[in-house]
Amino acid sequence: MPETITATYKNGSLHPASPLNLSDNQSVRIIVLPAEPHDAKDELLQIMRNAGLIRSDHQATLPVPPDPVSEKRRLSIAEKLGKAKGKPLSEIILSERDQ
Repeated sequence: MPETITATYKNGSLHPASPLNLSDNQSVRIIVLPAEPHDAKDELLQIMRNAGLIRSDHQATLPVPPDPVSEKRRLSIAEKLGKAKGKPLSEIILSERDQ
């Protein structure tokens, strides 16, 4: 189960601030993030990474799932929404379904 811990790097080794629930010689994967973000942008990126909303650099080589909506379709939807000022979204969707 994933666990976020605080550790200190000293003399070439990471030293956890509290005991870990691991067996001797158990292998683990580690993602190293600064304990304190430098600014609000870094803090937001760190929160999003921890929540799994964005990928960290080591995951950039993983295949990216296809975009469910094509660029052409996205532009078409934006154009229709732009022309329907003042209409509730539900009406726009219903009129689109009737076509």
